[in-house]
Amino acid sequence: MKSKSKCIIGGAAAGLAMMAAVVGINVLPGGTGTSSDETVRQAFSSDSLRRLDDKLLAVQELELASKEEFQYFVSTTKIKGNSLADLTGSSEPEAKETETTAAEKETKETEGESSTSGKAAEEDTKKEDARSEKEKMFDQLALADPSKAEPYLNMRAVPDTSGEVLGRLYPGDGGTVLEQQGGWTRMKSGSVEGWVFSDCLLYGEDALKASEENNFGQMVAAVNSEASMNIRQKKSVTSTIIDMALPGQVYPVAEVTEDWIGIQYNENTIGYLSAPYVTVRFDLGYAESMEAIRKAEEAQRQKAAAEAARQEEAAKQQTQATAPPQTQPSTQTPSQPVINGNQQTALNYTQAAPVSLTPEQRTLMAAVVQTEAGSRACEGQLAVANVILNRLRSGIWGGTLEGVLYAPYQFTCVSNGAVAEALATGISAASYNAVDQACAGVNNIDDYMYFCSQRKAQPGLYVKYILVNGNCFYKKR
Repeated sequence: MKSKSKCIIGGAAAGLAMMAAVVGINVLPGGTGTSSDETVRQAFSSDSLRRLDDKLLAVQELELASKEEFQYFVSTTKIKGNSLADLTGSSEPEAKETETTAAEKETKETEGESSTSGKAAEEDTKKEDARSEKEKMFDQLALADPSKAEPYLNMRAVPDTSGEVLGRLYPGDGGTVLEQQGGWTRMKSGSVEGWVFSDCLLYGEDALKASEENNFGQMVAAVNSEASMNIRQKKSVTSTIIDMALPGQVYPVAEVTEDWIGIQYNENTIGYLSAPYVTVRFDLGYAESMEAIRKAEEAQRQKAAAEAARQEEAAKQQTQATAPPQTQPSTQTPSQPVINGNQQTALNYTQAAPVSLTPEQRTLMAAVVQTEAGSRACEGQLAVANVILNRLRSGIWGGTLEGVLYAPYQFTCVSNGAVAEALATGISAASYNAVDQACAGVNNIDDYMYFCSQRKAQPGLYVKYILVNGNCFYKKR
């Protein structure tokens, strides 16, 4: 213990020498065999100590190890106060004590202010930690305002309406804000980076509120480990292993803690992944580049041409089937539905249980089909109609068609006024036909109850899925 005290006291002497150098006092080294405290005493004249003592508070504010060593030295040698003059037994003890008392008072006041500031900073940190990961992510995001972005917003190369259009943001699509200038916002959304008119975007809390009210996007957990990792039943390394998650696999987030991320493993099961190996993010829909749009439009033209050819062939066969008896009947089998110009192989037509609707329900359902898939071919409209009936059969959204269609955050066309507009302006025969076929039991998507635009599909989140006329129909995990 003695050796430790000598070491620290020696350090205090060195520290005092360092502080003395800071305030401009020359320290002379002690003679051979002189103890550390005696070296300090001999090194300072009374005048030097007075000048150093005047500047003690300033020295103490420096981040020097000698400060702590000096305090230890004072306590172990039983010297009164914090004044350096006490080391020499100055002839002006009262003056020094008065100066020291003032310095101590000022130091305590400074420490009090620092403590108050520290508490405020700690409170701010707690408030920040209390904010959800989703809220924090929206600090840097902008969202295409669903009330102003219909049918889409242009993303331009420069902040001007004459600028080249690089891509489109659809209602609910979002991206990271890069900068703002003259009423325009430059943002990055997916692979597209460009300028969007600021008044048509929502930011921060407004964007978060709109995303929750309209069910835009979702929190997801992406596996960032290089190898497969365990999905556990509970938040413990000893818990039962449900399955293995592959690198890059993405799941909807159910819960976030410091050590574990709860994921929606399937419709009825929550599993847990070790947090250090998972990246949590909020995924919104992304902008579509003009190159992708042009390719999609060309594909749509090809599909429309193929559909027209199919319908023409079907009409010819119908004519042959109803020809007079003397006419040789056609031996050709009716053609199958055509997807992307090829004979249909992805779709599997099955017979489901028929459903009866009132005339009013039939019209309402046709309006939803038209607003959700009116621009799609007949297979696409039939698929949307079957999603509605599959939900009705499941009972999850209630036992009535109206309960299914008006369920919160499900069919946005009902809440944003699009269905009301379709009912007012008229519904196409194709949409009515899709409803009638689905009610008769013609099913082309099995028991799937969810769908989204093909460009927003995330196959890693689905147990099974099928692409029909630009939409992705799927079964959740």
